[in-house]
Amino acid sequence: MSWKLKQSGIHAWLTTKDQKGPLPLPRRSWLPNPNQTASGKQEDIAAANAGVEETLDRVQSTAKRRKRGHYHVYDSKTRLTIARLAEECGHTKACDRLEKLLGHTITKSTVQSIRNAYRKELRVVSNSRPEEMVELAEKGRGRPLLLGPALDEKVMTYLHTLRDSGCVVNRRVVLGCTLGLIGRIQPSLLQEHGGSLDLKSEYIWATCSPTSGNNL
Repeated sequence: MSWKLKQSGIHAWLTTKDQKGPLPLPRRSWLPNPNQTASGKQEDIAAANAGVEETLDRVQSTAKRRKRGHYHVYDSKTRLTIARLAEECGHTKACDRLEKLLGHTITKSTVQSIRNAYRKELRVVSNSRPEEMVELAEKGRGRPLLLGPALDEKVMTYLHTLRDSGCVVNRRVVLGCTLGLIGRIQPSLLQEHGGSLDLKSEYIWATCSPTSGNNL
């Protein structure tokens, strides 16, 4: 049995799932109670809870995390302003002017990315002229379902249950519940059990991203 399944949460679920009686309660009060869930979904909730708790326990036992920088999200009109400044005076000068305009530092890579999106938009709409454009919206990126429709739906159902109860859904919660559900339903998918599925940050970001379409 892998180290993930040996942890208390999933291991407890595996050893009690065939016994009659209530399913084990999560140790964290904000996780949903599987015994108060609609019939047919109780074991999914219990397995997802176990995965989330194991992931969070592992994080808490590790060394300090590196502090991440603050990320800014720009609306469509601000993106257009950034792109036009980059076209007008280049990346470096645009960054200096934008820092005064926006009140914070903006990287050259961000300016270049928005400028490239602006040029691409002008090429797509061949009859448009730069002065006629009033906004530059960020395009959502479609991604295939890494887990397949059935597993993905179970993950999303659990995450929406958390969000509806007021809980914060972050990458660790997504990873934990995904591991828990795969461990219950189809553990052979994971690389540690001989499968080809490797849950890397791409899936977690795709699930949590505002552009993912998951409405989390």
